[in-house]
Amino acid sequence: VISVSSDPLGANRRVFEACRSAGVPVVGTGGSSISQIASLGVRVIGSSGGSVATTPASKAVSFAAAIAALWGEPYAVERPGASLHGVVDSALPVVLAVSVLRRASAELGWDVPVDLASRVVPAVVGSLAAAEGSPLRELGFLAGAAAGSCVDSASLGAALVAGKAAGYLLPLVLVGSAKASFPATASTLLSVGGVGLAAGLAAAPLAGPLSAAAAALRRALSLAWVPSVVGSEPASMVLRAAIGAVAGLAMSVGSDTGWYHVAFLPLILLEMEQGDMAVLGAMDLVTLCLTSAGVCTAALLRAPELAHVADADAAMEGQQQQQQQ
Repeated sequence: VISVSSDPLGANRRVFEACRSAGVPVVGTGGSSISQIASLGVRVIGSSGGSVATTPASKAVSFAAAIAALWGEPYAVERPGASLHGVVDSALPVVLAVSVLRRASAELGWDVPVDLASRVVPAVVGSLAAAEGSPLRELGFLAGAAAGSCVDSASLGAALVAGKAAGYLLPLVLVGSAKASFPATASTLLSVGGVGLAAGLAAAPLAGPLSAAAAALRRALSLAWVPSVVGSEPASMVLRAAIGAVAGLAMSVGSDTGWYHVAFLPLILLEMEQGDMAVLGAMDLVTLCLTSAGVCTAALLRAPELAHVADADAAMEGQQQQQQQ
């Protein structure tokens, strides 16, 4: 029997008296009600206890783990997969907002009191990475946010690693603590807070190397290295134009073959991790967004003509149906 803040001495008394008589074990939450159930002589199993700091998901895991342990059956919670594009897609609005605000504050002379790129972005990426594909949604967000906040720089890579580590370990620790008969509140505190901070602190040393790699990528994409390689300005312009043409073609063709979410969008976010605008983002605008805008504009300008053709086709179809009748 599963009890969730029941009334063992009142409305639900006969239920628990029947459990005592039949030897049916009880698992549940609600500190006061669980203690009253135990006082009736009912067998309480698993991590039954208080409901503070628990969620419906953590309660369900605690109940299932306790019952599985009672029956000697294995039990595990599905862990999130290694999907990347879901995290990137979801984080884009926040990363873009931080970049726009930083550029606007620089142009207008605004004084932003905090470094948004290092304070906001890692926590958001960590929470999304931990919760991606996980059935423990709220717990994943909390553990991932704690993990990402431990990354002391605007390193998307380190925050992603920290969040993924937290999301992977969270169900293992939650189930393990439930099987060890930790109270539900203690089990959630350990699995969410403990795992989140541990994963974040373990991934924090990766921020430096990953930030350096991202900086090298940004320099390569900005083509700032071209003058030092070529030398003369005309040759530099020609090489830049050639590289831009090839990159634009790759962006256009790659978007038709499934590269956009797999490769282009993650690279755009890596360019923007410090709160700056992205060269690949501008290329995305030129090769995809403006092309789509042109198609939409053409359709809008031709709307009356297309409507007239549609009306003519409908009238002709109606005449054909009447002739057939």
